[in-house]
Amino acid sequence: MRKTRTSLSLALALITLAGCKDDPLGVNSGDALTQPEIQAFFYALSDAFSSFSGPVAVGPAMATQSYSESFSGSADCPTSGSMSASVSVHATVVDEPASIDASYKARVTPDLCVVPTEGDQSITVDGGPYIQMNLDFTITDTSFGFQGSEAGGISFTSSDGRAGSCRFDVSFTGTATSTTGSSSVSGTVCGVSVDALEAFSVD
Repeated sequence: MRKTRTSLSLALALITLAGCKDDPLGVNSGDALTQPEIQAFFYALSDAFSSFSGPVAVGPAMATQSYSESFSGSADCPTSGSMSASVSVHATVVDEPASIDASYKARVTPDLCVVPTEGDQSITVDGGPYIQMNLDFTITDTSFGFQGSEAGGISFTSSDGRAGSCRFDVSFTGTATSTTGSSSVSGTVCGVSVDALEAFSVD
């Protein structure tokens, strides 16, 4: 079931997991998700990311351009159900020297999102209340840097009869060039330290 990904491409996909600590956090209650189940949900979210990125309109070449847009998106989950997102993007593009400074905000709400896990098991995820994601990043000809955090929560049922809800509370930062990369992350997802999850590494 697991897909092969490079650490950098996975990190860029999961950059969508960024948020504002002022947003309401979910709660850890009921039964617990296992670490592989949490990881499976992260993979499903990363696969949905392309549906949430939206168009980036850049007009005729100018010294500096500003871009702002709000839009909504929806992506199918691996087995059934969906994830929807309300997104806002603001970017400033400088022509010379080339750079992009941008902020990205997305409120993602799973809706009966069924994700396969180990063996023939699965989890069904709903918003509890949602995952609020905010991200600031800078891109130049030679580097990429980002910082963000995530707040919110999901509710879930599993095919083996467990049910509960869990909390997202994560902060992260990272940089990358064509040859090197580094990142740091702290916080927990569903009571599991994010250090244990394959998500935010940049090698």
